[in-house]
Amino acid sequence: ASSFGAHISGKRRRVADSLLGVTDARARVSKMRVARKLYYKLRPSAETHVRDAMPGMAQVLDRHLA
Repeated sequence: ASSFGAHISGKRRRVADSLLGVTDARARVSKMRVARKLYYKLRPSAETHVRDAMPGMAQVLDRHLA
């Protein structure tokens, strides 16, 4: 049987989009214009960082779900 970590590592882009979707929604309704502008400027690189961190996050999840 495949681990949960392996499952999410195989879907890096989709998982990253889902995780960042939470902050996307918060940024959309933020009344803090400067913070919202900065978030959208950094969003593309954040997606890359989240995807790159996925294997490590998968290992942590596997360890705690075992």
